[in-house]
Amino acid sequence: MSDSIFLLCGLAFALAGFTFFTAILIGRTPNTFRKRKYEALQEEFQKTINALIIRENHKNDLRYFSLESYLKDLRYKIRSSFAKQLLIDLLIANKQNLKGDSATVLKEVYSQLPLKRHSYRKLHKLSLIKKIQGLQELAEMECHDMLPAIQELLDHRKVVIQQESFIATVRLASESPFVLVDHFTSPITPWMEVAIQKHLNSIPAERIPKFWRWFYSANKEIKKFAITMARQFRQLESIPHLEALLGDLDIELAGMAAELLGEWGAVQYADAIVNLGNVHPGHEALSLKVIAAMAQIGNGEAHGVFLASYMNYGSHNVRIGAINAMQDLHLNCRDFLIDHEGFHVEEFEMIYAHVNDPLLRK
Repeated sequence: MSDSIFLLCGLAFALAGFTFFTAILIGRTPNTFRKRKYEALQEEFQKTINALIIRENHKNDLRYFSLESYLKDLRYKIRSSFAKQLLIDLLIANKQNLKGDSATVLKEVYSQLPLKRHSYRKLHKLSLIKKIQGLQELAEMECHDMLPAIQELLDHRKVVIQQESFIATVRLASESPFVLVDHFTSPITPWMEVAIQKHLNSIPAERIPKFWRWFYSANKEIKKFAITMARQFRQLESIPHLEALLGDLDIELAGMAAELLGEWGAVQYADAIVNLGNVHPGHEALSLKVIAAMAQIGNGEAHGVFLASYMNYGSHNVRIGAINAMQDLHLNCRDFLIDHEGFHVEEFEMIYAHVNDPLLRK
């Protein structure tokens, strides 16, 4: 009896094991099939793309098929969404390494086949990943006619969609009369700035917009972005327009303008920066930027009293900054400050020693 029980148990375990391994094999079969199908289709598409690129460089050679014949062949092969997406990915990957006519023919293939429409439909999907994918594809393939549809997503409830839409807008609008959009209200993150700057670096210098135009935007985020881009591309023609920002009601923007004017050596606006410091004497971040600007474009004789006034400031960093600026302007701090109202010798000695300590110098 016990032998029969052990035999039955053994058979049960064997059957379970066989079922388990069979299930694994059955599960792997579709994956293996899909992988082989993907690789075969990828190879076919890549051969066609290579042929199109070669053909574009030998347009007058009758040995090569016409573009229409290639399109007809591809149209037959991309009847599934899977095939469409694979071809889009390959077109984008190849285009990123090409310029001129070779890149243009890949954009033609994307537009003439139902691939652009495939990307456009993603903008209306519920999936955030699909929306982002559609935005990136349309921007990468330079579909300028899709700009209105892309800009509709600038007001999307999800910030990540707003940001991707903004990047796509900047990339596509660089050939249009406008580049930025005033109704974008989300923060422009560092990675967005990097992405946009990378794109602007890839286009001819004459097509890079004059960012001072957006110093007058009603949108703070756009103003900040415009100042940053003007600095990155050293657009010195922005200098007169930065002066207007010194009077901006937003202290952060006024500080950015003062900082950049100092960095660019705009000595003619030193008095305007002094006025900014006098209007907002209690704002530490702004005071530090004003002091730094004066260290670069100030005049010791004309602006020494202004810098000395910061010695009464509560912040230790501001007072250190003021002494550094005075020394940069070749003022004898002790002699200059001795008659200044509110001057404390002991406190000055401590700060002066700190500023001039060799171990603390940058």
